[in-house]
Amino acid sequence: MQVALDKNSNVSVRQQLITQIELLIATQELKPDEFLPSVTQLGRLLKIHRNTVAQVYNDLVRAGFLVGRRGTRLAVRKLDRPFPKGSGTGLDKVINDAIAAANKTGYSLLDFRSHVLQRFSNDLPASVLLVAVEARMGELVQAELTEVLPYRIQTCLWSEFALNPGMAVGALVVSTPAIAPELAGLIEQVAPLAVLRYNSTSDVTELILQLSRPSVIGLVSVSQYVLDFARLVFAPVLGNRHSIAEYLLNEGEPLSVGCADLIVCDSLVHSRLSARDQKKVIPYRIVSKDCVENIQSMMRKSPSSGTLRE
Repeated sequence: MQVALDKNSNVSVRQQLITQIELLIATQELKPDEFLPSVTQLGRLLKIHRNTVAQVYNDLVRAGFLVGRRGTRLAVRKLDRPFPKGSGTGLDKVINDAIAAANKTGYSLLDFRSHVLQRFSNDLPASVLLVAVEARMGELVQAELTEVLPYRIQTCLWSEFALNPGMAVGALVVSTPAIAPELAGLIEQVAPLAVLRYNSTSDVTELILQLSRPSVIGLVSVSQYVLDFARLVFAPVLGNRHSIAEYLLNEGEPLSVGCADLIVCDSLVHSRLSARDQKKVIPYRIVSKDCVENIQSMMRKSPSSGTLRE
């Protein structure tokens, strides 16, 4: 588990470690059901007090990222939720009665099954509903997904969705890892959930580490949420050698990042940078290829049979 901490940073070691583990989960570098090092092991590896590690693990368990299993170490919780499965004998009785009625009118069980599958293939998710913690973050991810997916993609705020979970009906719900555990409880038996998987930041980190002189790293985004997260991710890497300058690009405002020696920006900002600025830019796309493939698979898969729709 690759983690970098800066004990001289203004960001607490505890918060740095929380953010780094969240990022490892979001980028699938820590995969679902994968075990984390014990409190003692990680404390020794990072040369920090085991109580700090214990606090971080407890925070991540409460947030729903990790799960404890009796007799084992903590493991990464699986956040994606496939199509909800019906439960309860009441629905089974309805199905049995329908089969019996079909038989009485001369239809075979094969005819019944074929027609039901055909009918319900039309009820698979027709769109993607992106639930975001911030409007501009939602717009950013929506733009990235729209480029690569043929489906209608809508967005809403987490605060709006919490008041009306019925918005999920007929859609595949997509969310950031931070709200996925709580969101999963709201849409249980209503809609499937796919959790965003981020691209790794390792390439960006390597380029920063290769800088030969102290530099100003410009973090540029349309989203304050993205900027806050990026600061926590890159601050330990920069240490005291480099500094961060943050630029929040509001809609309609001109972009000026003249003092930055190196620019790390989101995909929406990248298209607006001048040719001069693009010479020193590292564009970062949030949504990974693996995430796109997972959404495509969940949009095409039948909830009842596990087969793919054509």
